[in-house]
Formats: sequence, C-alpha cells, structure tokens
Amino acid sequence: MERQVSRYKDQLVAMQSNQDSTQATIFSHSIRFDETVSAKLAELEIINMELERAHDRVSTVEQERDALRQELAKASSSPSSTSSAAQSNLLTQQQQQYEELVSTKDVCCRDFI
Repeated sequence: MERQVSRYKDQLVAMQSNQDSTQATIFSHSIRFDETVSAKLAELEIINMELERAHDRVSTVEQERDALRQELAKASSSPSSTSSAAQSNLLTQQQQQYEELVSTKDVCCRDFI
C-alpha cells in the first residue's frame, strides 16, 4: 500500500513537472508569436505609408502632366514654336516621371499583397 502511495506521489510530481514544462513552452511560443505579429504589423504600416506617398506623388505628377498638356495645347495654337518645343519637352519628361511612379506604385502594391 505504501509502495502504491509512493508511486502515485512520484507520478504526481512527474505530471506536475511535465505540466510546468509544457506551460513554459506555450508561454515561449506565445511570446515569439506576439513578437512576429508586432514586426509584421510594423512592416505593413511602413508599406502602407510608402504606398500613400506613392499615390500622392502619382496624383501630383498627373496634375502637373495635365497642366502641361493644357499649356502645350495653348502654345500649339500660338505662333511661338520655341515655347511649344520647350513645353513639349517638359511634357515628355513629366510623362516619363509619371510612368516611373506608376511602375513604382505597382511594385509597392505587389509587395504589399
């Protein structure tokens, strides 16, 4: 009878030790998971800010492009060809900037998804 009691006590101690070990492991995994989630959220926040800046820049470039197109249309109707050539050059540059920004925005969006 005493042997059984002793054996049960030993089993109880072993089970308690096993439970403590399991809880420590769970706690460790929980901490790592929380750290990973926090890091991912911070990364998403940075990507979101970059995406917003890219959208703002694209919007600005589109407005500048439209304004240059209007100026080019006005200049085309006037006799001054030097001004028209300069404006056409500016419009081409703005169009290239616009295309680069759209490409950058697309890359950001792909990375975000």
